[in-house]
Amino acid sequence: MRNRDLLGICLGFFCFDYYWYLLVLWLPNYLVTVRHFSILKAGVFYALPFLVFGLCQPLGGWIADELVRLGADETRTRKGIVTFAFLTGLLLIPAARVENANAAVALIIGACLVGLSTGNLLVILHGCAPPSEIGVWTGYENFFGNIAGALAPLITGFSVARTGSYAPAFAISAIVLVAGLIAYWFIVGSLRRKKF
Repeated sequence: MRNRDLLGICLGFFCFDYYWYLLVLWLPNYLVTVRHFSILKAGVFYALPFLVFGLCQPLGGWIADELVRLGADETRTRKGIVTFAFLTGLLLIPAARVENANAAVALIIGACLVGLSTGNLLVILHGCAPPSEIGVWTGYENFFGNIAGALAPLITGFSVARTGSYAPAFAISAIVLVAGLIAYWFIVGSLRRKKF
């Protein structure tokens, strides 16, 4: 954990997973209790953001691969796509505040463009980790992500109970996600191609 790249990757992934766990664990409740969807309708509208998230995962990796293949700098390209993806997470803030339930779902779907980052987050780890330590680096990354996974539902539950609104919890999550960019840009260094 004394490696600067590893520390940045762990902090950045913590921020990503905080956002992810809020969506996974609290979005169904939000759709039912705040947007007053039936369980069936909530199930459909809960699935749509994750369908977008899932489709974006290979797409973000493919876009970066193509740009790198065309000669773009790999570090800037992959971190750039992560930046764009993380910034889409800010759509979660107006999603909690908009009056129209369908508009809220559309904003949440837009906020799931964050999926564009996932393939690139893995490549960043592989591009920074020593070849003999990729497994342990991945373990550390996931450990920090799961700490966020433990904190996100607790903080969200406390926030919703205290304020009676999802708006502060959604804003915290989006801001935490965007804060992860500090780690990826200013702590994590350049990706280095390794020969296996």
